[in-house]
Amino acid sequence: MSLAQENGWHVLLDATALGAKEMETLGLSLFDHDFLICSFFKVFFFCENPSGFCYLFIKKYIASSVLKGSTTNVGIVSLVPPLKLEAPNGKAPLYDIEEIIDSRTNNTLQCKALDHAASLGLVLISSRTMSLIYWLVNALMSLQHPHSETKISTVKIYGPKVMFDRGPVVAFNVFDWKGERIDPALVQKLSYRNNISLCIGCLQHIWFSVKHEEMKEKR
Repeated sequence: MSLAQENGWHVLLDATALGAKEMETLGLSLFDHDFLICSFFKVFFFCENPSGFCYLFIKKYIASSVLKGSTTNVGIVSLVPPLKLEAPNGKAPLYDIEEIIDSRTNNTLQCKALDHAASLGLVLISSRTMSLIYWLVNALMSLQHPHSETKISTVKIYGPKVMFDRGPVVAFNVFDWKGERIDPALVQKLSYRNNISLCIGCLQHIWFSVKHEEMKEKR
């Protein structure tokens, strides 16, 4: 990043590329980036994101030069500032929007949840998250179909079972008493009826030993 900035480049950090298991925190203080782009789908972990709504953070010291420049329309994303913006004392350019909004907003409006999270600290939050994930994994692994002679597990969990090797996301499939996988869309629909939020994902590079042996026999 330093080398790029020394040569006149602006650095954009794509937070959407960070997986849930990669880092417990973005560690933004460690990076000297000029832009931060991410999706609210990643932040709030919604199961659906039909709007495709995302956000782009631009540091104040770089905003004026970027928005005033003539090369903002190059590339996939275009930054097109309006010509004028009404302000209390006349007109103001786009990069002064934040100051204008702040002057009209009541300072008592605060994000209490974020303040509470900041008071707890990332270490305590991460520890609590890992404890909940560990409890959830053990609870799911203990589920079995009643009156099943083969004692087939109801849930198949992918990834490490050890707490410190896991991230904050649990990937799993649900199976019926015959051992057949239940359609994830059906599982998701049933979970919504019970106020449980689940997301359907696609895992890559997963190796199933049983399926591998079946494919070898067919060949």
